[in-house]
Amino acid sequence: MSVKVQYTIPGWEPTASPSTRVENTASAFEQRLRDVGTPSLVTWRQVLRVDVPQPGDLALGPPPRSATPVYTDIHEERRRWHGLLRRHLAGPAPAHPDEVRMLAALAHMDEIERELETRIATEGQVRA
Repeated sequence: MSVKVQYTIPGWEPTASPSTRVENTASAFEQRLRDVGTPSLVTWRQVLRVDVPQPGDLALGPPPRSATPVYTDIHEERRRWHGLLRRHLAGPAPAHPDEVRMLAALAHMDEIERELETRIATEGQVRA
């Protein structure tokens, strides 16, 4: 059994004489080699396609508004916070130890805040 192997590439066969040589246009493969050889200014973001928005990213709307009114007054927020904490501290003792620790920490923060407010108010009166 014999196998015939063709060692020439179509379009690149040797010619008998230079005068009969026909200029070939660049094949798709040859053009591809030329394109790969030229440096391209592609960033890593373009290679990984991180710069392209994912489907649905631009369609996301803002989060829904809450049903409660929005308070911009810091004093009103503080009053509501102290009222909420007082109600929890005056109510029945929580059963879970984590809740007890959380309420103790919040009560301590409330005490520190009140001391700070008192100190700021007294220092303001002395300077005035």
